[in-house]
Amino acid sequence: MRNWRRHLITLSLLIFVTIILGPLGLGEWIWSKPRHMTEQLMVSQTQAGDEAYDKEMHELRESLLLKSKEVADLQARLLSMKQSKELTDNGTMEIISYDARVTSRTRGQREQYVEINRGALEGVRRGMAVCAGRSLLGLVIGEHRHSSLVRLISDPQSHVAAHIYDGNTRLEGGVLVGAKQSGMCEMKFIEDRAGLLIEPEQYIVSAGTDGIVPEGLILGIVVKAERGKDSDNWQILVQPLRPIHAVTEVIVSRRPIAESEGRH
Repeated sequence: MRNWRRHLITLSLLIFVTIILGPLGLGEWIWSKPRHMTEQLMVSQTQAGDEAYDKEMHELRESLLLKSKEVADLQARLLSMKQSKELTDNGTMEIISYDARVTSRTRGQREQYVEINRGALEGVRRGMAVCAGRSLLGLVIGEHRHSSLVRLISDPQSHVAAHIYDGNTRLEGGVLVGAKQSGMCEMKFIEDRAGLLIEPEQYIVSAGTDGIVPEGLILGIVVKAERGKDSDNWQILVQPLRPIHAVTEVIVSRRPIAESEGRH
């Protein structure tokens, strides 16, 4: 109430002074300053309103992006679990951990390792397969109490018995090894023969004949293939199906115990 009275008194004084000084041509000068102050106030309020609106929209967009990422991560996790369950249902492998997370990665050109947050106390052992869905990422080569070191299939020391498939047709068997090119693999010991054609987009699947890696895991996709110039073997470059930099959550699995015991 006091503010209204103050404004009313000020307005009355301005009107009174305008009536007196109006004939002298000073009325416009008297009202110019209040009008200028009012215009500045309106502009500042408009700018403040725009800034608040822009800030609110920016925060809303960030929130939507975060929610979209969360949904995408959940969908990928559900798909991975579904694909892995298919392998457990048909007896291909036994799941040790559904929710292991990648905690660190090597940055070297040659060595290709990751560390996961599951170890001996969670049942992880050397030689177990680390997967994303039905795709093999690597094998455990060492475990601590709550962490394990995983050698990726793209590491030069990695060797996995595998088959090349064209659709549902198995073409030939060999060994998938880590390539000199960082993050890539090579299919070795594929001898050329009449009618054999290896070409891009064909895929590599674990053979399960080494007694370690479960059969039927997808290893990668052929990106380049050519007949050897100095040998009878094909030169085949393979890209892992799941680049490790795009994977944060993995599954640790092993061959069913009955099958493993039967091989010894």
